[in-house]
Amino acid sequence: MSSVATNSIGCGVSGCILRLAEDAASRGLVIQIATQLEDRRTQHPSLMAAPVELSPLADAARRWPRTAFVVLGTTLATPLVTRLAGAGRVYFEISHHEGLQGISRALQSLPLERVLFGSHAPLFVYESSLLKLRESPLTDDQLRAIAFENAERILAG
Repeated sequence: MSSVATNSIGCGVSGCILRLAEDAASRGLVIQIATQLEDRRTQHPSLMAAPVELSPLADAARRWPRTAFVVLGTTLATPLVTRLAGAGRVYFEISHHEGLQGISRALQSLPLERVLFGSHAPLFVYESSLLKLRESPLTDDQLRAIAFENAERILAG
């Protein structure tokens, strides 16, 4: 897997994300984008890390249609996430998604094949992500897809 620390998909003047995406596409790698380092409430005021602006990801996903982009640490129930899911091979993990029956509600606007299990361990308790799957009324097929089948499909290319 490839990763790079940045708070912008375009990475400013250096264009590091564009180079990373080109390299990942040529090698068949997956790019993971951490949208936040940790909860802003726990960051020292002089060392605040801004959340990643994901809007430009739609263009990157269209430019490199064979590259899989996995977005880490975002909620699933936003218009931007829905738009990104339709832009290409953009996937989202569940660790930061909250709400009663949150996963099943998110699936009303997000394709099942774009949702992945994620725990954000060790910063979050692993079992909290398991509970998100258990408390949402998911079918066995939906549960298998989120728990492992979607990830297997990404890694298979």
